[in-house]
Amino acid sequence: MSKQSQKAPSRERRIEIVDDHPVFCMGLRSLIESEADLKVTGEHPERIGILRALQQRTPDLVLVDISLGDDSGLELVRELRARYEELPTLVLSMHDEQTFARPALEAGAFGYVMKQANPELLLASIRRAMSGAIALSPEMSAEVFGRPQPKDLELDPALEALSERERQIFELIGRGRSTKEIAILLEIAPKTVETLRSRIRDKTGLRELSDLARFAISWVQRSYGS
Repeated sequence: MSKQSQKAPSRERRIEIVDDHPVFCMGLRSLIESEADLKVTGEHPERIGILRALQQRTPDLVLVDISLGDDSGLELVRELRARYEELPTLVLSMHDEQTFARPALEAGAFGYVMKQANPELLLASIRRAMSGAIALSPEMSAEVFGRPQPKDLELDPALEALSERERQIFELIGRGRSTKEIAILLEIAPKTVETLRSRIRDKTGLRELSDLARFAISWVQRSYGS
């Protein structure tokens, strides 16, 4: 086989599961590991287990059940966000997303998926959260953001230099979110939002806030549809 025809293997993405339902965990692990580049590196029925694991290894994503016996999944998400700011979490739950999706996002989760979701949606949500984007069902996304999520999000060349956090902020700007709203949704300080927004302007060459807002709104409309 020639060097030109050889492809470098994709990096294995590591996922930790925090859920106190062993049968569900077994099925979830099987689904995740049916993907060649995904691997479950740990299962934990309670908060202390994942905290100990994170002292030893750094996963690409933590899946958290909202109900963990004596522990609160939302509080765990909040704690993980405070301790490991760049580590994405995705909440899985049997509970109604209409009630708990917003609190999960406000706690710092990158998305909320019902355990009853079809396998394709679950895997797509896992990959979306790992990429730093918000992962919700199309119905919940429409309610939270006013538009459904696209099946495949194509990045404008002008945005390729943005970090994952900067892309999140850019997308929220395009959805008309204020600095305060972005800070609450991402659980960061308003000053941090302003700093990152300034970096976005530098990287895109859009010096005026009004130009950045127009570009972001146009990009969201193109990416998510009218």
